[in-house]
Amino acid sequence: MENKSLWDRCHINSNFEEDKFVGLKMDNDNITVSFPLGYHCAKAEDKVIRREILSLFSILKKFNSKKDSEKSNYDDDSVYLDFPIVSYQFLIMDFLKNGYYTEKEKVYKNATRGKISWKRTIQKNRPYISGTDIVYLDFIIKKNNINSDTILTRIHEYCVYESFVKLGWLYTSALPQKPRIKLNKRVFISILKDALNQTFDNDKKQRFIAMINIINNISEGSTTNKSFSYGTSKFEHTWERMVDYVFGETNKEMYFPKAQWKLVYEDESFPSSSLEPDTIVKLDNRIYIIDAKYYKFGVTGNHGHLPASSSIQKQITYGEFLENEKSIEQTKRKQPYDRIYNAFVIPFNKSKRNDEDFKFIGVATADWKDDSKTYEHVLAILLDTKHIMTSCYRQSFREIESLTTLIENSYEIQKKEKII
Repeated sequence: MENKSLWDRCHINSNFEEDKFVGLKMDNDNITVSFPLGYHCAKAEDKVIRREILSLFSILKKFNSKKDSEKSNYDDDSVYLDFPIVSYQFLIMDFLKNGYYTEKEKVYKNATRGKISWKRTIQKNRPYISGTDIVYLDFIIKKNNINSDTILTRIHEYCVYESFVKLGWLYTSALPQKPRIKLNKRVFISILKDALNQTFDNDKKQRFIAMINIINNISEGSTTNKSFSYGTSKFEHTWERMVDYVFGETNKEMYFPKAQWKLVYEDESFPSSSLEPDTIVKLDNRIYIIDAKYYKFGVTGNHGHLPASSSIQKQITYGEFLENEKSIEQTKRKQPYDRIYNAFVIPFNKSKRNDEDFKFIGVATADWKDDSKTYEHVLAILLDTKHIMTSCYRQSFREIESLTTLIENSYEIQKKEKII
């Protein structure tokens, strides 16, 4: 494998034509890690870049799987998460720390020193009687011998080698010894499942589960096929979910505008699909409707890469719905909102502009509205891609406050200067 630095393997996605994939692609020795639009990947030593790559893998897994599993839950061909990357990582780190898996065999023998097995000593050895005392001159001791030539050890060798071939470049350029056993998926899986069912040791369980995941991922044959992908070619969905996770209400379905159909030849009406805003932020009695747009404007500055009129109208419709006090949440409270704000959130790279994490850049209005309502002004906010990726492991009030304060202040400044 070509000995490149991790930074040399990194690429920043442009979201143009074929350059839309975010994640890891490996084609034999050609390895590329693609970060999303607007991400800043500064040249640094391997340990720094490794953290960024592992963070990317973690985000792809977290925001592209509905369940905590190795498998993607999407049926389309835009998401590639079938590769059990967590299991490969675990086996590599476990091997670097503990070496190959070995089994301990308990051996009992006569000796004068060691850990005495009193039960076996009493059963097997004859004592000497001295008055009222019973004395044993020979003992049976228990000793643990390490057996490094079991079938489980050889399967572990196979899985470790497979892990280093596929993902070892993240940690080292060296490869462990080649396995002493050829792949037999049915036999390997059967042995590993038996071992898993017979142990109560959590470390062993985790190791066996990782090995099962890796064996299941290998095609019958050898490890010569080193081509795979882990990521998505539709990062816009990941962008939406990250923004919603950090800023949004968990029960946003309470704010969905709904409609229904009534057909002339049917007695009952039936619901149409709801309009679903990306993110709803609620602070006190103020509502912020956020549309996370994974658009290129924050990087290109091209006006054609801003949201279209259809997107602007949809945001205004959300605002009208909430103002009319029809949402489930308002029906329960029976209290109108003080203010309803609208905003697009678009990725950018703050390092190229020496900017803050959030940046207001403009406002969209509709010619068919009189612009008298706050929600009829849809603000455009740039959000640094690397910042949201490092913030999306938990919801943060600090992040919510930063975004909502910028939206409110930007609206008021625009209004004061009579721009809106």
